[in-house]
Amino acid sequence: MQANFKIWLYPVIALALMTGTAKPQKLPPVPVDVAPVKEFALKNTIQLTGTALPWTTSQLAAEVEGRVNKLFFEEGQFVKKGKLLVQMRTEPLELELALTLAERNRVANMLKELKAGTRKEELSAAKAALQRTKARLQLSITELERLKELYEDGVVSLNEYDRARAKEAEYRALFDEKKANYEEAVAGPRIEEIKRAEANLQAAEDRIRLMEDKINRASIRAPFSGHIVKKETEVGQWLDEGESALTLIKADPAKIEIALPQFYFKDIQEGNLAEATLDFQKNIVIKLKGKVIEKLMSGDLASRTFPVRIRIENKDYYLAPGMLVKVKLYLKEKEEKSLFVPKDAVVRSPKGAVIWVVRKVGKSMKALMIPVRTEQTEKNFIAIKPLKGTISKHDRVVIHGNERLRPNSAISIQKRFNE
Repeated sequence: MQANFKIWLYPVIALALMTGTAKPQKLPPVPVDVAPVKEFALKNTIQLTGTALPWTTSQLAAEVEGRVNKLFFEEGQFVKKGKLLVQMRTEPLELELALTLAERNRVANMLKELKAGTRKEELSAAKAALQRTKARLQLSITELERLKELYEDGVVSLNEYDRARAKEAEYRALFDEKKANYEEAVAGPRIEEIKRAEANLQAAEDRIRLMEDKINRASIRAPFSGHIVKKETEVGQWLDEGESALTLIKADPAKIEIALPQFYFKDIQEGNLAEATLDFQKNIVIKLKGKVIEKLMSGDLASRTFPVRIRIENKDYYLAPGMLVKVKLYLKEKEEKSLFVPKDAVVRSPKGAVIWVVRKVGKSMKALMIPVRTEQTEKNFIAIKPLKGTISKHDRVVIHGNERLRPNSAISIQKRFNE
């Protein structure tokens, strides 16, 4: 009898619930945790891949021909600016320099003597020689006058008279010579002689500088700090002028070259910010900041892409030329604001994604279901856009307990995060 009653009673209860004659039981509030909606300002970006390039590549060549005497580097070595890398044989140049230095000293001493003028001893000797010659000239003149009278009186022959005249002429020429020497000694060196000596000294100085420059150019030094990537000579090898001895690159800063699609060509300019990501083993990810420094106006006809180069600070040398790099390019300077919620606030189903927004209805707090479209992520947050209804940065969303919610469910807030 009891069993028949349960069989009959259950359909009656079910019918009563369907027709509304039975009162539904009131469900208790669902305990949930909530967090506020955030508004972040983000920039539009595109993701591309690129290749790391050295900032500078230099093939260091011999500036003078000669034999390689010593090498001071190895491939792969990091060298600082100014380090001696290759030393050529310089002995012939050093001998030529020594000869030039000796010639310079000789000309300098001669010029010093010319500028000092005639010494007092030389001037006194020239004056004494002039006076002796003058005395002899006067004596010869007196003797010539005496013989002239005797010749006219027929006492002496014509030969004796001619000899006296020749002797007087000889002493007169000697007197003129001594007088000119004395006057030259008094006047000192001619300005032309000083200028000629000065020109010879300047020429010697120029030859010295030329030889010193050749000796210096026989040493190949690092023009900048960087890594040696290729050795192209050995000790004892003869290098012609201009022949390469090694290749040096500068990897800090570094450059990354990407192929920019035509679609984004107008959005990228010099100065646009960029971020390079390197993936290593054991889930190690390195991110490096940079900016666009070059955009070439000539593109690839097959792919319709344009080379863009980015400067990246590379002080720790994580980035090496030839590496494949993921690059994030920021397209616009103006920031666009979007609404973000914690990733745990999004509930996904085959029909799409929804979030539960906390609103006060009457005296109780309820959770309203709002369909959304999810967009980019930023750390533990994800950007959303409502497909139906409204959401503001002042709202709160359910992040824990949302899997038990039903439309218009009453809720009981247990914890508040990020407030």
